[in-house]
Parts: sequence; C-alpha cells; structure tokens
Amino acid sequence: MQLEAFKYYYAPGKDTGVAGIVARPTPALLTLQQALIAAVAPLTVETGPIGAFTAPHDDPAYDALLIGYVSNFVRKQTGDQFSPHVSTGVAPRDYLDKMLAEPFAPFTFSPAGAAVYQLGPFGTAAKKLKEWNLKS
Repeated sequence: MQLEAFKYYYAPGKDTGVAGIVARPTPALLTLQQALIAAVAPLTVETGPIGAFTAPHDDPAYDALLIGYVSNFVRKQTGDQFSPHVSTGVAPRDYLDKMLAEPFAPFTFSPAGAAVYQLGPFGTAAKKLKEWNLKS
C-alpha cells in the first residue's frame, strides 16, 4: 500500500499539541478501515473504565474527552470523515503554529507494519498490545 503525505497537522491541547502529517485516504485504505471495524465489532463496547482506554497519566480531566473520542470514533472519524495521519510528537502550540505556516513537500510512503496500542496522552501510543510485520 502506498500513501501520500500532503500536509502537517496538530491537535491542540491547553499549551501543547500533538503534531503529525496527514495522508490522503485511498480506496484501499478505506476498505481496510471498514474490514477492521467489522472484525472488531463483536468486541467493542460503548464505554468502560478509563484503564480500558488509556495508560495511567496525570490528567483526570482528559479521561472524559478520550472516552468520548474513542466511543464515537467509528461514527465521526471513519469513511468520508477519515483523516489518516502519522503523529510525530508533542510540542508547544506556538512552535506548532509556525510549523503549520511552513510549506509542506508531499511525499509517498508505505507502512512496514501495524500495531494496536493502549492510548496515552493526546492519543499517542503508550503500550503496545499487538504487532504485525507487513514485510514478511
């Protein structure tokens, strides 16, 4: 699968945000997304304790936001609303605002693997639960 990165993004927090690059959704990626949703559907629940959503952290106010985001992801963030992205790190918002103002040179890339993680702050990968190597 070949993807095209075409712009920077960041998800803002109070004083910081998580930065990344956005890839154009492709028909193959959207088909994969729908197959994954169908495969995990028998295992999903509407809500649960915060430990089911994220690793321990020091921001209890974040818990309700994260549970809401995950609980509504399939309804609000898939199909036509899907914005495939690769997170690249957390930085102060003033730095990220400057980053967004810079030109972005599009490039292509291919995934070498896939993994499922327990979420951490900003939805970052905190604890690897399962990994698949796509090159073998």
